[in-house]
Amino acid sequence: MGNDNSSAITIDVDRNNLFYYSGETVFGIVRLNITGENLETREIYISLIGEIGYTTLSSSGRFGSFENENKIKFYYKKVSLSGPSITQQEFIDDCGRYAWLFQIPLIDNLPPTINQPDTFPHQWTIGISSLLSDALDIAPFKDVFWSTTNEPGSAYKPSPMEPLPEREIVIAILSTGPVSPGDAINYTDSKRIMKCCRQDGLILKPDRPITMIDLLISDWSQNNGNKQGELYSTQSTINEQIFYIIFASTMQRDYLIYPLLIGTHSGVIWSYENPLELIIFDNNHPLDVSANKCNSSSFCLWYVSPLWQFNDVNNTTYALMEKTQTTIVLEGSAAEIVQLLVYHSAMNVLNLKCFLSPITGQAQLVVTPSRVTCSGVNGDN
Repeated sequence: MGNDNSSAITIDVDRNNLFYYSGETVFGIVRLNITGENLETREIYISLIGEIGYTTLSSSGRFGSFENENKIKFYYKKVSLSGPSITQQEFIDDCGRYAWLFQIPLIDNLPPTINQPDTFPHQWTIGISSLLSDALDIAPFKDVFWSTTNEPGSAYKPSPMEPLPEREIVIAILSTGPVSPGDAINYTDSKRIMKCCRQDGLILKPDRPITMIDLLISDWSQNNGNKQGELYSTQSTINEQIFYIIFASTMQRDYLIYPLLIGTHSGVIWSYENPLELIIFDNNHPLDVSANKCNSSSFCLWYVSPLWQFNDVNNTTYALMEKTQTTIVLEGSAAEIVQLLVYHSAMNVLNLKCFLSPITGQAQLVVTPSRVTCSGVNGDN
């Protein structure tokens, strides 16, 4: 049935946000207002169609690559509202107003399964797709994001918002792919965005894309295919020492994460929100990932560092190492001021301000059994 200037069709459903979950029923009403000539129809019906959209890249040789948009239909339901009798092929509706109630039950296994609101797949949940990307030696792209929660005037409907801009930025950085803010003019939060990089714009990304921890994947089979949250890890290697990052959000239950679950042995761990509190991380002291804390409206981020030792009389333990002195070269943009937190077991956590050389953009962090200093290379302070 078409819709021209002489007739108007409206469809109203039972909620404003148009968001439904598997197993629910869509209730609504279809209204038809015929204002001109009588309307001849074969059937009046409403259909609900579910499609998954994705893009692929194809190459045509010297003409470069082209992006193709693809769709896969995964759900279809048709509800007939009005039609002719058995002996009729079509029927005529007179001028006037018509209304039909409808209800469309949704099946329980809509892909992806979203029986729980907090597990609805957002474009920041890249933990699984990153596994494939990493295996192919490519960086995943988590899509653009807003650095500000609300941006009036957006073309997205009905009421778009970025609930946790910092979560979007963190995932973009840890994806190792592009960090792409898509803010409207005058809505860019530059302070938030610059957490991704050095002063000269170099993105501070890990060595590999952040991926789902295997334990979460194995738990799917024990929970009817429902994810128990987004619990990821990644790593960076500096001078043959491996440093890890653990991320958690939308957790459905608590987890204990042991070093072997992320491929390490032991070390110290601290959180993004409280870097002054260091905790031992080993088989006797696992990380407690709380579903109450790392929920759908928040995220948790931890950093894991190996413990190194000086071979001094007191057997002092450090997060940075050699025999009696360790010199670590810091690199950034010229004349940049870098704020550092350094753990020293004799002095706890030290807050240092390092002034990078205006010539080389480097500074030296020197650690001894009794002190920690930082100065620009070539004697610049």
